[in-house]
Order: sequence, then C-alpha cells, then structure tokens
Amino acid sequence: MGAGAAKNVYIHNRRSGDSVTNCYGTTVVSDGLTALFERYRSSLPEKRGSIMAAYSGWRADITQLENLRELCRLLHKLSGSAGGYGYVSLGETARAADGLLHEWLSDPPEALAQRASLALQLEPLMLALDELFQSAIEVDTAPDHGNLEFLLRPIQVLLVDDDQELVVLLTEQLRQEGIDVRATGDGAGMHQLLNERRPDVLVLDFWLRDETGDDLARAVRGRPGLSGLPAVCLTSDRTPETRQRALTAGALDVIDKSTPPRQLAGMLRMFAGRAA
Repeated sequence: MGAGAAKNVYIHNRRSGDSVTNCYGTTVVSDGLTALFERYRSSLPEKRGSIMAAYSGWRADITQLENLRELCRLLHKLSGSAGGYGYVSLGETARAADGLLHEWLSDPPEALAQRASLALQLEPLMLALDELFQSAIEVDTAPDHGNLEFLLRPIQVLLVDDDQELVVLLTEQLRQEGIDVRATGDGAGMHQLLNERRPDVLVLDFWLRDETGDDLARAVRGRPGLSGLPAVCLTSDRTPETRQRALTAGALDVIDKSTPPRQLAGMLRMFAGRAA
C-alpha cells in the first residue's frame, strides 16, 4: 500500500455514567471492564506459580530444556498481556527474560558452563519478576479509574507494511481493540505520515520490498523530535540475527506477526506508555 493509499481509522471513547461509548455507538459497561481487570488480577497467583515452577524445574536440572522452553512460552504470554492490563513493569520484565531465553534457545549450547551462565543472567530477572508479582497480588482493592483508562484509552499507531492484505486485517483487528491505525507500504510514505502527525507507536515490517525495518528505524531515530518515538518491528522472521539488527537500530522489540490481536494491542499500549 503506497503513501497515497494510507488508511486512517479513528476511535474516540466517551464516558457517560457507568458506560463508555465509542464513535461507532458501541457501549461497554464499566462494570464489565472492572470484572475483566479483576479476573486478570485474580489469575496472577496462578501465572506466578506456573512460571516459578518451570524456572525451579530447570534450575534443579539445567541439562534438560523442557522446563526452560515452557518458561519461555509462559514469559512470552505474560509479556504480551500484562502491559495491556496496566502491569507495565511486570510485562517489561517478562519481555526482557523472554528475549534472553528466546535467543539462547535458538541455538542452546551443550557445555554445562554455558548453561550455568544463562542461569546467572536469568536469576536477577526472575527475582525481579517474582517481586512484581507479589506487589500486584497484594493489591486487594478493585482496579482504579486510571487502570481502566489504560485499557480504554485510544492510541495512534503508524504501520509500515507492504503486504496489503495483512495491513487491512491488522487495521481492522486493532480498530476493534480501540487503536487508531494509519498505514503505508514504504519508507517514503512513512516519512510523509510522520510529517503530518506523530503517532504513539511506530510498527515496522522488517522485510519490505526494497527496505528493511532496521533501516527505517534508524532513519526515524535521526529525525529531529522523533528520536524518542517508540518503534517495534513486526515480522515472521524469528532468527537472532534479525532480532539483533532491529534492536541495534533502536526498535524496542521484535514481535511475531502471528501474535493474537488483543495481545498485540496490549504490547502497543505498553510501548506507547513509555513515551506518555
């Protein structure tokens, strides 16, 4: 999709009494959102137990990888959902641990010393994660108005992807999650849309026809006033080399294109919150 075909979707939420109404006339009852938030908070002890059990199982025998792979899966899931429910620090810490494990598991070394080295790198992250779980679980009051606003607040995303079918799908999926999407298929279109309005998050396909996401991320970092714009790369390429290229260029994360829409929306809100 070229710059001239950039697609805009706008979401506006309006509070009235105990409900929230968007521009499409859809009303979401605040009590339902409160219950949704409370259900997630109530699930935190179970999430904590599963994560710590997988971690302890691996520490008990670092020669086997089954528990480590399960830990990576659980951390990846938590990193996507926690931020969307307002637990930003919990999500970011899980994301850091998930990134470390994902890269390590892509080519796990056989040497025991190298596996022990991973344990030393992972331990402070897991301790921090456990403390964040504890703090979240100890808050036994109903979610506050600010946390509900975090779930509802619209954010603006600029998507750069040359797969038009995927752009249409992502735009509609994220629209349903309350996210305003503008899209273009190349770097020229990206710069044009950035000149018109600064988004909350820049989402870059890594492999475009004639460009790569790391090149575009680097170009944005060099523009006055945009060096702090949160940017992520969206790709099906999970190789360590691609991930490293994106992070070195300034992307905050590399997100798989198969990520479910609600999880993706939570990630984008979390990254938008860094610059808020």
